[in-house]
Amino acid sequence: MERILQALLSGPKTTDQIRALGVYQSSARIHGLRAMGHSIKTELFDGYAADGYSHARMARYTLESLAGDRPADGCAAAATPSAAEEAQAAEQERFMRLAALFADAGYGLVKSKKSDAAAPYYAARWGWLRPVRSLDDAEQLLSQLRGEVA
Repeated sequence: MERILQALLSGPKTTDQIRALGVYQSSARIHGLRAMGHSIKTELFDGYAADGYSHARMARYTLESLAGDRPADGCAAAATPSAAEEAQAAEQERFMRLAALFADAGYGLVKSKKSDAAAPYYAARWGWLRPVRSLDDAEQLLSQLRGEVA
């Protein structure tokens, strides 16, 4: 999902362009990005793919705003966030970035819903569940899962 998000930051992309990045089932990946809070517009059109064949209902995806961003409407000035709100927003953004990287690696990174849980985060894959104490630990675990750290 990280590859799609990076591509959408440079402008609208079609399903064919996303497939060229090596990402398949783009509608499912876009759905995942939306679930993380990103605002992505879908425009359906008839067109020709890179293979030269005509395709009905191809999709063009446009990133309207990243998760946590508020589109400016020009009507009211936004309140200045407190330091605690900024820290919480930064942690949320970091979590979402890591969750996307875990998804690209074939794993899940989720937040615990209970404050009294054994850990605030969990890494998961096919019945495997590992508590993760912090986002720093999540980054380290991701490196290990990718084989970057011995």
